[in-house]
Amino acid sequence: MTTNDRRWRRRLLAAVLPLTLAAAACGGSDDGEQADAGQVKDQLVVAWTGDLNSMDPPFSLVEWNRELSVNVYEPLVRYKLVPQSDGSLTWDGLEVAPALATSWDVDGASITFHLRQGVKFHPSGNPLTADDVKYSFERTVAVPGGFGAFNANLAGIFDPVKQVTVVDPATVKISFTNASGEPMLLPASLPSMRFPQFGILDSKTVKSKATADDPWAAKWLAENVAGTGPYYVAERTPNQQTVLQAVPGYWGEQPEIKKVVLRVTSSADIVALMKGGDIDLAASGLTPRAFDELDSSGYTVLNQPIPNIVSVHLATDDEALADVRVRQAIAYAMPYDQILKVALAGRGERAMSYVNPKSPGYVPAWEQYTTNVDKAKQLLAEAGVTGLTLPLFYDSGVVYNEDVALLVKDALGQVGITVEASPQPTTQFAEQRTARVKKARSGQHGLLLSSSVIWLDDPDPSTDTPFKTGGSSNWTHYSNATVDGLHAAHRFDPDPAARAAAYEQVQRTIATDVPTIPLAITGRTVALNPALTGMSFTNDSHTRFWTLGWKK
Repeated sequence: MTTNDRRWRRRLLAAVLPLTLAAAACGGSDDGEQADAGQVKDQLVVAWTGDLNSMDPPFSLVEWNRELSVNVYEPLVRYKLVPQSDGSLTWDGLEVAPALATSWDVDGASITFHLRQGVKFHPSGNPLTADDVKYSFERTVAVPGGFGAFNANLAGIFDPVKQVTVVDPATVKISFTNASGEPMLLPASLPSMRFPQFGILDSKTVKSKATADDPWAAKWLAENVAGTGPYYVAERTPNQQTVLQAVPGYWGEQPEIKKVVLRVTSSADIVALMKGGDIDLAASGLTPRAFDELDSSGYTVLNQPIPNIVSVHLATDDEALADVRVRQAIAYAMPYDQILKVALAGRGERAMSYVNPKSPGYVPAWEQYTTNVDKAKQLLAEAGVTGLTLPLFYDSGVVYNEDVALLVKDALGQVGITVEASPQPTTQFAEQRTARVKKARSGQHGLLLSSSVIWLDDPDPSTDTPFKTGGSSNWTHYSNATVDGLHAAHRFDPDPAARAAAYEQVQRTIATDVPTIPLAITGRTVALNPALTGMSFTNDSHTRFWTLGWKK
């Protein structure tokens, strides 16, 4: 079959499937069409609204880097995925499943991993050994420029040269510690190792590409892969497309979809391309209205509550926001229901905390703040505030931010606060946000609209970086001795009940002080060719193409 024939068949499929789905709803059968879909689709085309800038697992600042990594590299353990009634798979909290390690033994603060036999790296054919694991952990901490060291530290790995021990070629032992070097198995130790930064590399190949100026072969790994995963990079044209191909002789179950085309596509073109049969899957760049349009056209639109929490942060060191009553008034004025219904088109749920809802110690501490204009006006009057004007900064590259900002502006206007919406391009927004965190000169102040996903269902990282005094993402410049004390005393507490109780108090204290207002959990929404099944949802919000298949 020629390329033109396949394209024509794809377009025909896109036109026919909505009709066959409608027929099925009326009692008809689409078995024949679905089987045909499985026969004619020889590849999966995925819309990327940006492009990767490195294939190196620790270089994970760009989402496209991470999505590639979870398909060509594998960690010791992976997410435990649970089948859902709609055919999708969702992660199971902090639970883990075997990947390159088939089993592990926990002994105090140490875990001994038993490696899977018969695993080979592609394309070298080198067998996986414990030396590869040790080298990969050493490298992820040493290579600058990504989240490797951050996530390793979160797991309790600070000096892998000392902490990772090769027992024998098929066995590796990791001795975990806290930041002070004291032996301690943290709640995040094992779950953190599911992340893409912990992909295991072919140490023999990587070392052979190292130079005196580039001892970790970062330049080579930016453009080449050396993993054990189900796919390898077969073709790449920067800023146009990257083609993944199934690895011959892969150790696990062969992915049903043998070829994945990652096509860089303008957000404005995705709907038309999907309707034309040229795109099969889109997970970013689509507005809620675009998802609605695809849904009504017969395409599969799935949403799962990935904890992508949209929040408004308040600069507590601004004179206008120094009074806690002003911050509380803003929380009471927020249009929570409208944001969900209008800006997010009903996909998502109200956020009641900055902590992931599945976390131990989660408490809906912000539930006290329902939209209450009278309460907001009362608090502003008590604070003696009138005629307040505040800027609201947001990333113009996030599709729903403008709608959220307009709703916030209108809602605060009803209580006498004038909001000046200040959209910024993604790069400028990030640079100024980082500058303010570091207390350098920055144009941002007042209010900041942002969204973030904390990959762990645990309150530690959600508290440590944004709300600890001097935390690495503390844009609000919030500082509270009670929060700092409870966090420091209990983040490594081996008593789960005491730890959970401490973090409940932390959340309630922060909710009272209002340096942040959680608005909504958007979840992750994905549009799919209706012939696809097996979409996976995980905290890191990246698609595992090897779980997908065509309906028969």
